[in-house]
Amino acid sequence: MLGLVLAILVFAGCAVAGTVAGTVAGTGAGSGAGTGACSTAAAGNLDAGGLSTASQSQVSAPRQPLYNGEFKDLYPDEYASFMRGALDIEEDGIAHSHANLRNRVEQDPKTLAIGAPCLSCKTYEFNELYAKYGLDVFGMPYAAVTGEVADMFSCRNCHANGDPSSGADATLITYKTYAAEFLKTVDPQTAACGQCHNTTCDYVRYIIQRTGASLQELNPYRYGTDADALRKAGLEDGTVQYLDKELGIAIPYRAHADIELFQGSHHQKLGLTCVSCHMPYETNREGKQYRDHNSSGSPLESEAAMEFCLTCHKSQGVTSTIAMRAFIRERQAAIGAVEQQILDGLDELKSLILAAEAAGTADEATLQKARDCYTDATYYYTFQHAGADTPGGKIAHAPDKMRSYAAQSLTLVEEGLGLLR
Repeated sequence: MLGLVLAILVFAGCAVAGTVAGTVAGTGAGSGAGTGACSTAAAGNLDAGGLSTASQSQVSAPRQPLYNGEFKDLYPDEYASFMRGALDIEEDGIAHSHANLRNRVEQDPKTLAIGAPCLSCKTYEFNELYAKYGLDVFGMPYAAVTGEVADMFSCRNCHANGDPSSGADATLITYKTYAAEFLKTVDPQTAACGQCHNTTCDYVRYIIQRTGASLQELNPYRYGTDADALRKAGLEDGTVQYLDKELGIAIPYRAHADIELFQGSHHQKLGLTCVSCHMPYETNREGKQYRDHNSSGSPLESEAAMEFCLTCHKSQGVTSTIAMRAFIRERQAAIGAVEQQILDGLDELKSLILAAEAAGTADEATLQKARDCYTDATYYYTFQHAGADTPGGKIAHAPDKMRSYAAQSLTLVEEGLGLLR
């Protein structure tokens, strides 16, 4: 933890000094004049700290940033709020900020193992890599392309041509292409966030390189955005399921189904977008409004976000931002308790399956039904959990749908347990 904090403080110091902090921040908006340790860290050359030997072998210094202060000067409040996120240590003890994205990626062996496809939802510059290498880029290692990436998370991720005045929308070529039909039904602000915060990563990690299918040929949403529809499409398209080596069964998995769960949710029906709560309006010292660009921060830690929530929730008797936080945390805790029941039940079910296999105390039909319960319960659990950093952390995205999927998962767990107890 101390190492992480120190790394972030060094990074933040570079930003304050006006060096090339934009490179590690993914904005590339620094002046480019920095030298010494700060500029080296900001450039993403992390040999001096944090990376394991295996990770270091996959990282090379990026080219110089494309943006040299233009948007920092035109939009100082938005830029400052984005950079502020690098210091946000959230409830799980990690700085998840987009402003710290390059460090997060290059210090995570699991992410690096994904290779170049990982960049398809991290940086607009993947569009250029795709234009250069075509479908081959989806099979390339991270080290082969990282030196060609200057700006990890920049204005161009969400704004056409990198110009914030253009409004937000999806700009990243991979998702924008294979989800084109679906995105026609989505508010552009939500599309800008959903192009990364979606559950189709198996397409960029496996399906494209295994099948050779073009981006235009694929459509993960052809049957809909619910869990069963996405599972059906993925299996047809050749997704790789996760093998439970002890049970010997394939487990379907859906990470961070954020944009999918949001579809048809109560908040979406009210006209809200991701931006409504994750990028609330703030007011600077001159009284000018701007959108807070620390979009990866928790709305619970934003007074402006909580004030925005109160515009509707006052009708439910929630009268202050303190009470608003308590209102949300209570619901997080409730779904979190159900999630823990599911996880405990899955552990028990797995043990019972293994024991019954070893002892021969159940016929194959019963065992297969128990395995199916385990598989399906795991799938619905991961879908509703949506990769939250804390139990029930994303309940505000789609309360009813999360509760429904959690209930389905728990029912399947209990059914499986009933077969073998």
